[in-house]
Amino acid sequence: MIKWACLMPHPPILVPQVGRGRELEAEKTLWGIKRLGMLLPYFKDETAIIMSPHFTYLPGHLIVGSLDMYSGDLSKFSAPEVSNQYVGNSLFAQDLLGFMAGADIPAKIDSKTRLLDHGTFVPLALLEGYGRRPAKIVPLNPVGLSPAQSYDLGRRLRDELDSNKADFGILFSGDLSHRLSPDAPCGFSPFGNVFDNMVIEALSSGDPSALLRLGEEQLYEAGQCGLNSVLAFIGMAQQPLRVLSYEGPFGVGYAVAVLRPKDIHHYVDFARLVLMDLLDNRLPDIPILVRSAGGGKEVWDQRSGCFVSLYTLNGQLRGCIGTIEPTRPSIALEIANNAAAAAFEDPRFSPVKPEELPNLKISVDVLSPLEDASIEDLNPKVYGVVVRAGRRRGVLLPDINGVDTVQDQLSIAKRKAGIGDHEEVKIQRFTVRRYKEP
Repeated sequence: MIKWACLMPHPPILVPQVGRGRELEAEKTLWGIKRLGMLLPYFKDETAIIMSPHFTYLPGHLIVGSLDMYSGDLSKFSAPEVSNQYVGNSLFAQDLLGFMAGADIPAKIDSKTRLLDHGTFVPLALLEGYGRRPAKIVPLNPVGLSPAQSYDLGRRLRDELDSNKADFGILFSGDLSHRLSPDAPCGFSPFGNVFDNMVIEALSSGDPSALLRLGEEQLYEAGQCGLNSVLAFIGMAQQPLRVLSYEGPFGVGYAVAVLRPKDIHHYVDFARLVLMDLLDNRLPDIPILVRSAGGGKEVWDQRSGCFVSLYTLNGQLRGCIGTIEPTRPSIALEIANNAAAAAFEDPRFSPVKPEELPNLKISVDVLSPLEDASIEDLNPKVYGVVVRAGRRRGVLLPDINGVDTVQDQLSIAKRKAGIGDHEEVKIQRFTVRRYKEP
């Protein structure tokens, strides 16, 4: 099955040993790749399929690399010290060739090219800087296909990989227009910016129709190399993609985008975006992040108490802070404040570090208004509980593993508040709408 998928540009100048300071002119792109490093899961045993427009090319065909070992370096760009070796997955490459034949996508095997092109190697080198190194790789080149065939390739590839028991990641490599300014590599064309805007809109909406209508003359005017990778990504995703950054330094368009799970709720997505900004030492722009998370005005305008909880992949709590009644003007601000507190202010844990975020799961519990209750009104699987004795107050969310009885629930809530088991307390209950990452 597909564990992750992303679009990355591949200019060697982004690698510090090549750029020698000029990479900083692509600040937005470097920031987008850093955000990608906070979103992609840590690679384990998956095979990374890498679509590059600069791998071996054959008109009218998809090229599939089928070696067991590859090497890559940037010696052509005056940085031979940047080099690496990668294990190939020749067995899967052969399976993929058979699948393409059955799917009516013309494909050929390349069993000779051992040195990776920069379109394959540069994104791998950049991701390795964030601790992401795939176990195996299979390089592909979709440029020999038509745009329509590339879109169909992505769609069919998803069907094939989702039915496969092995794990896969897909890295779609491609730069956009090379004609954004007079000093651009291919010279200036007014259509360059138009094309890049069309690509960003297609990625953000998940709708490739405008790109698929482009004619040969328009594609020439765009001066691009990444259209087929973009269309394959949209075809594979079948949903809107998250564009993390776009800019056009050096006269070339660079976009960074990522696939997010379909079943993630707006609140959880928003909480993760807030933490990404905070861990990058940026002040979150709440309105922009709300728009990015989606969901519509009615989702965000309500006021409610909420809890944000962080868990490790094995289910261990890593931080949890919340409010039982609204303290902010909107649920967005409530979630943002509590997400920050859960990550950095929970006294039971040390502050979350940037490298932890990809392996943390986020849960957002939105609380109903409190209502007075007696012991007979409680059910630990359905209701959370608040206990009060003077100024001391303890809160426990509902449906917590290991809390199976009302007595357990009350005892834990009292203990959290420093209230003795035999002290009289005022009891209130509430329900929650729980939104969790898959």
